[in-house]
Amino acid sequence: MNRCIVIDDEPWAIEALKKYIDKVNNLELIKSYTDPLKALEEISKGEKIDLILMDVDMPEISGIELAWVFRRKRPSVPHLH
Repeated sequence: MNRCIVIDDEPWAIEALKKYIDKVNNLELIKSYTDPLKALEEISKGEKIDLILMDVDMPEISGIELAWVFRRKRPSVPHLH
């Protein structure tokens, strides 16, 4: 089972992704976040995560910036180029 999280500042977008994730075999939603900085704080603790779905346009930090910071904190998580 692949474990994933969702990060988006729009609750409606999270709900739409949750519905999609429920339909995908071998994919389990661990947690969702509307606050990208809270997500960074929690996911940096080391819980096993296989996939992160996140919005690119968020306040405080963009999804692109968040991905770079997260990658530095958790280099073991695979990423696409």
